[in-house]
Amino acid sequence: MNLYEFAWNDPVDLFDRFGLFVKPTDFPPAGDKNTVICYNGQLTIQNKNKGPGRKCYGVHEYSHLQDWLKRYGEDVCKGQKNGTTPVGGDGYDEFLRQSECKAYKADKKGFEDLLKNCKPKDKDALQNEIALSNRKLKENKCD
Repeated sequence: MNLYEFAWNDPVDLFDRFGLFVKPTDFPPAGDKNTVICYNGQLTIQNKNKGPGRKCYGVHEYSHLQDWLKRYGEDVCKGQKNGTTPVGGDGYDEFLRQSECKAYKADKKGFEDLLKNCKPKDKDALQNEIALSNRKLKENKCD
């Protein structure tokens, strides 16, 4: 018995937040992107980051997942092709900007918290992640 079929044998990168997925067949994950994706009618998170800030990327994507569910509803992925991300609708660009602002604020806080007690070898990587978050916050004109 394979206990990780629900996450395409990758329970670290993908997870089933409700425990509702069935065995996948031909699911093509969305490349190396961290994102929210549809699979078997459910919205889930794909986190491909392997670095010391992996958990922060999960927080970032979970923030998006909550925003997508709030905007589109629990049934957003019903009938959608596996591996797709729902987009569009009135005001989508502003919705996406606000979602990115919220997500980058959350991951920046996580990176800053990790930096306080990190291993010396992880310090540069975490500082780079904080700098990236700051750039993205500026690009998105976040408060």
